[in-house]
Amino acid sequence: MAITDDVVEFMALQLLKLPPQTQDVLKLAACIGAQFDLNTLAIVSKQSQADVATALWKALQEGLILPITETYKFFQSADLETSAQEIAVSYKFLHDRVQQAAYSLIPDDRKQVTHLEIGQLMLAKIPQSTLKEKIFNVVNHLNIGSELIYDPTQREQLVVLNLMAGQKAKVATAYADAVRYFNVCLALLEAEKWQSQYDLMLSVHLEAAEAEYLNTNFQKLAILAQIVLENAKTVLDEMKIYELQIQSYQLQSMMLKAIDTGLKALEKLGIFLSTSICDRPMPDLPIIEDLDSIPEMKDPCKLTALRIMMALYPPIYIAKPDSIEPLILTMVQLCIEGGHSPLAAYSYVLYGIILCGIKGSIDRGYHAGKIALKLLDKFQNVELKSKIYNLFNAHIRVWKEPVQSTLKAYLEGYQSGLETGDIEWASYNCMHYCKNLFISGKELELVEKEQASYQSVIVKNNHEFALYYAQIWMQAALNLQGKATDRLKLIGNDFDESLLIPLWKSNNNYMSLFALYLVKANLAYLFDDVTAALDYASIAREYIGASLGLITVGVYKFYLSLILLAAYSHVETSKQQQYLSDVKENQQNLKEWSVHAPQNFHHKYLLIQAERARVLGQKLKAVDLYDRAISLAKENEYIQEEALANELAAKFYRDWGKEKIAQSYMTEAYYCHARWGAKAKVVDLETRYPQLLVTILQKQQPSFKTMETLISVGSKKIQSSTFSHSSFSEALDLASILKASQLLSGEIELEKYSQVYLM
Repeated sequence: MAITDDVVEFMALQLLKLPPQTQDVLKLAACIGAQFDLNTLAIVSKQSQADVATALWKALQEGLILPITETYKFFQSADLETSAQEIAVSYKFLHDRVQQAAYSLIPDDRKQVTHLEIGQLMLAKIPQSTLKEKIFNVVNHLNIGSELIYDPTQREQLVVLNLMAGQKAKVATAYADAVRYFNVCLALLEAEKWQSQYDLMLSVHLEAAEAEYLNTNFQKLAILAQIVLENAKTVLDEMKIYELQIQSYQLQSMMLKAIDTGLKALEKLGIFLSTSICDRPMPDLPIIEDLDSIPEMKDPCKLTALRIMMALYPPIYIAKPDSIEPLILTMVQLCIEGGHSPLAAYSYVLYGIILCGIKGSIDRGYHAGKIALKLLDKFQNVELKSKIYNLFNAHIRVWKEPVQSTLKAYLEGYQSGLETGDIEWASYNCMHYCKNLFISGKELELVEKEQASYQSVIVKNNHEFALYYAQIWMQAALNLQGKATDRLKLIGNDFDESLLIPLWKSNNNYMSLFALYLVKANLAYLFDDVTAALDYASIAREYIGASLGLITVGVYKFYLSLILLAAYSHVETSKQQQYLSDVKENQQNLKEWSVHAPQNFHHKYLLIQAERARVLGQKLKAVDLYDRAISLAKENEYIQEEALANELAAKFYRDWGKEKIAQSYMTEAYYCHARWGAKAKVVDLETRYPQLLVTILQKQQPSFKTMETLISVGSKKIQSSTFSHSSFSEALDLASILKASQLLSGEIELEKYSQVYLM
């Protein structure tokens, strides 16, 4: 029904025609809300349900209110005595303008009093056991009339009620509402209450500070933090504030300030991070079957210290990586000496990062991660789930399982973070999800869409670091799709490397700097600017320590070797030897990682071996290695690396003078890049290798339209194995013919090997 603002007064006049008792009940109902139930209305009107139902009957007849259920008819029967209290009856106003009209019948100077009386009556009637369930209704009325409460006992009671409401709102992630309830508490409490009501004052201020943090009101958090630190009686009472400060500084990308705050807190607890702990033998963790026999940690100082170190880990990882090992080993030592707790799960997953990322002991690191997951399950601590899922999947799992397997887990960790108010780690899960989408070779249009969706969540969380880190990978996807002015510069509508590089250098954001220069080296290499790729890879090396245990370290080693081998023939002999030495060192890593996670690394290792054989003139060896690398990249669904391996093989055969064979490999490279969605790379191939793509280019008029078709249909491959677009089908037919020819007649293989052996 279309009821406009100008009818409120008219509706009020209609309400005045109702019996006085009906008007009185409707006024109270309007205070309750657009919907109201008979039991509550009976309480606040101090009448029986039957009397209230009778008073409402006229409003029902006039259509001003509507029954939500049919049970209202019960009160029209003659016998109302036996079970009226058991009947749940609810109503709603016909329209919010009707509610407003009823509310307007209450004189302005009586509205606060009315709400206060409603709140007091509800509080008196609601059993203590169900008060928490209905706390919002009670407190909302009392707060409207709070200025009329002068009795100290009643004011203190209202503080306690708002504290309960704020805590409930916070758990429900209604952070703005939580802030509002806690602010009522603060307004009702005088400063001198720190002396007489210390526990209540501390609880209210800590809850308010956390709510402001969760609502990303960092200035208000700072004010509350200062008040608590000035009035706290014990060091332990200060620690929650230090923890919140560390987290708030992280969200604002103030990593060094976060570290200083955390170290100050640890010193107050008598804990100092010393590098000497790194000289001791690495401790052994228990086997999973023995976890139940280990006592639980009870010491509040040790538990608090673990919480501070847990908060300290991200900024130290990002901005002061040299302190990572002392931090983690100190945490592990506390757990081994003091017993297990939910925080031991966090400590052990960090220990797994050291074992995998520094010590190269991947199996032990994976075991530490599994222990962490087991402890998380044992203690059923949902608060830590987002953190541990992120750390296990980002730093440990990728060294034993396919990168693709982390994607679902990141989203689970992200969801858990949202549900528990852990906006920091929800954001970290989002940013690593964005990174691994790109690295795992998902189709670029899907990568762009997914990244845009989850980056909007990070924006809402106001997590600057996580947003920028995720945007690095987003911009890389955009560049490859041809959606950037300069394909080698990470500059777009939402990201500008020229502005961010100096900012990150000033605040020690080494993790983002490493990722950025890794991506730039990757792009420069893909687009055949080897000189720029060398420069970017060299800069990235300076910051690699800030990506301990991340898959990006493996990607860097892979691309660094490719870049060095691409530059090999253009440098003097002394540099060639250095390049080969660097490649050998990288290959030792890739070979070891291939043993533990062949799905992620074996094809990379083989492709580097192929390129190494190429520069050393070992043609027969290179032939086999290229094909094995291509086959495994395809099997492991790294389409971008399948494309790259085909391109490198094509260049190898072209330089060898085997142009027909080179054409088949370049055709495969072309279609792989097209299915990946890398339009800019496809155009690059067309420009640089027209003689190897002559069959394709003759069919394309113009190439850009064909490319759009390729990308469009390539996107559908993510969801279906069938292709319906005729243009793309024709393009695929060429590749199919080549493959069929290769399989049925052995023409390509026979020519390949006959030319090899006839040299």
